Amino acid sequence: MRLQLRIPHSIPIGDLRSRAEQRVDHWAARHPQLALREHYVWSDEYLAQASYRGASGTLALTPTQIHIDLHLPALARPFRARIEQFVRREVQHVLSHPTAP
Repeated sequence: MRLQLRIPHSIPIGDLRSRAEQRVDHWAARHPQLALREHYVWSDEYLAQASYRGASGTLALTPTQIHIDLHLPALARPFRARIEQFVRREVQHVLSHPTAP
């Protein structure tokens, strides 16, 4: 199952990456047993790739949009709406909080 989101923004791209990193720090501290930092890497300055337990995804930051592309296992299909809602809520948090969490 694939989930693609394109979300517009007007935040300087460097600040956006910093905010995204802060949000990952928030979730990594909240759930240390998941070792979130071990499951993703920034391939270049504005492209992150991640994988965890059969799911994978990319986060691409452009000057005007956030591109999220998730590949989820078939077992996640019943939860698609809930997953999308969570991702959109997290992106909105990043966009609306200069310093996340």
